[in-house]
Amino acid sequence: MALWSGVLVCVLRGMPSQRAVWRLLTARGLFHYPRFALSDQAVYTRLATDGAAPLEALFAGVSRLPVARLAPHAGPTLAPFAAAVVALDETTLDQVARTLPALREVNRGADGLLPGKLSAPFDLRTQLFRRVASQPDPRQNEKVAARSTLAGLPSGSLILADLG
Repeated sequence: MALWSGVLVCVLRGMPSQRAVWRLLTARGLFHYPRFALSDQAVYTRLATDGAAPLEALFAGVSRLPVARLAPHAGPTLAPFAAAVVALDETTLDQVARTLPALREVNRGADGLLPGKLSAPFDLRTQLFRRVASQPDPRQNEKVAARSTLAGLPSGSLILADLG
């Protein structure tokens, strides 16, 4: 938990490297945890082998906190007739820099520099994303992924979508 909390703190503070996570855990200390005696390679190895599941669990836990605390005050005043009120949106990610040798040959503005899209239903009552999904094709029409993005919403939900 300390490692993944450290990653989150480093991201929020704008620290750009895995070495910053190591420094935070070993030199400064994090929250009430003691400073850890570990090498920078141990941090690299752990981040590489664990994958994204621990970070997803951390974000899910952090997201549940405000929902639980605001539940007594968050009556369905926004569209009380709807089971849920969500906004559906997709955004194309920015082009990647052509710093790697494999990307230097790709022309500027080419689709090969676009990493894809993010699609997400945003719950307007809780002000939280319900989930965020990555779409590999940056030119894909939004309607293609809309059904899978909205899967799991209760019947009678109000879905807001832009015309873009």
